[in-house]
Amino acid sequence: MKRLVIVCILLFSIQLSAQRDEAFVNKLVDEFTEKLEARSITNWFTGKRYCTGSIEMFQMEDGSWCSSKGTYFEVYVLWEEDGTTMIKKIDNCGLFYTIPLKSNELIQFVDENYLDLQSTSVKTYYADNISGTPELRTTVSPCKRSFVFKKTGGMMKQNYNLYDLTTSEKHPNTHYEYNNSLKIVDLDKKLSVVIEALQTKFKRQKQ
Repeated sequence: MKRLVIVCILLFSIQLSAQRDEAFVNKLVDEFTEKLEARSITNWFTGKRYCTGSIEMFQMEDGSWCSSKGTYFEVYVLWEEDGTTMIKKIDNCGLFYTIPLKSNELIQFVDENYLDLQSTSVKTYYADNISGTPELRTTVSPCKRSFVFKKTGGMMKQNYNLYDLTTSEKHPNTHYEYNNSLKIVDLDKKLSVVIEALQTKFKRQKQ
């Protein structure tokens, strides 16, 4: 009996930790976007969201549990198909069913601002009145954004820390206004609105 309990615990532990890291998520995203390419869908983009060290655990449809191994990552893939923008969520525990969006606003925003998205990026938090050991280092946000844009003939990436979009009275961020005026930040805000509206509609595919 004790041996059976130990085996069950080991299997449970393996199930929770096996391949649930960022490399696993990236693999799922790559496999899915390759399928899009195979269907001649060559224009798409992904938005990855994560807070370093944040762990999430979910109960799957079959009653088993899945936990992120280390940091929890959620990636949203968006593309246009037959005139409709589609969105797919992927995280440490697998894929979610694709959802069609009522508006093409996100894809249109990327198309209209692609050159700006390609040529400008978020600058690191900088305060003129900091000297010596950086006082801000202990308060840097662990939360980040990572985008990949794929268009016929090329691919482009953008990454930034949400902390770089903030400021403070004691140590004003000289890049605060510049960073918050960027199209990549606007896109992330628009994506947040869409994600929030779909929270109850994201359903996991059977693993």
